[in-house]
Amino acid sequence: AITCLTAGIIYSVQFWSDYTFIFAFPGLALYFFALFSCERKAFFRYCYLFCFGFYIPLYYWFMALYPFDGFGFSAAEGITIVIVACIGIALYHSLLTAGVMWLIKFAPANKHLLAFSFASLWTIGEWVLSLGELSFSWGKMAVGQAMFLPMVETASLFGHYFICFIIALISAYMKRNCIRLARRIEINRLHTFVA
Repeated sequence: AITCLTAGIIYSVQFWSDYTFIFAFPGLALYFFALFSCERKAFFRYCYLFCFGFYIPLYYWFMALYPFDGFGFSAAEGITIVIVACIGIALYHSLLTAGVMWLIKFAPANKHLLAFSFASLWTIGEWVLSLGELSFSWGKMAVGQAMFLPMVETASLFGHYFICFIIALISAYMKRNCIRLARRIEINRLHTFVA
């Protein structure tokens, strides 16, 4: 569970600066790893923890607006707005995204279809967040990739959801290949020890 929360925080780093776009890949890869290291009945909880770890740092800018002097709010009203904005909206968006990502538990066990399902559901989750009154555009994966020119260039051809899909797919395969590499290293160590 703590791995999912940490993965969400790592994933949110891409939004802190223009040049931290690379953190989208290890954040999602760690999330994918943690998600499929747990039981399928715990998927919703793990998805929710990842999303909460992502949205809390993402909405930190509400705190930077405090005490809201330019808006005419009192100190108590300002604190209420910060709590509702930082925690309430993060809880709501985590619930929406986790509700979509929870469907991954019904995905086939085939490693290629699982990675494709993960990327598809992540893209659908971003689309769901764009609906309704509390739809914020600054949490989209494509926004965090502003300085990654190959990704930005594909947006003009395929749209920003394509960027989301490709990064989620690459991250899912990164997780798979890292595990395969770790197994090979273990096998090579065992062969060296036996020899």
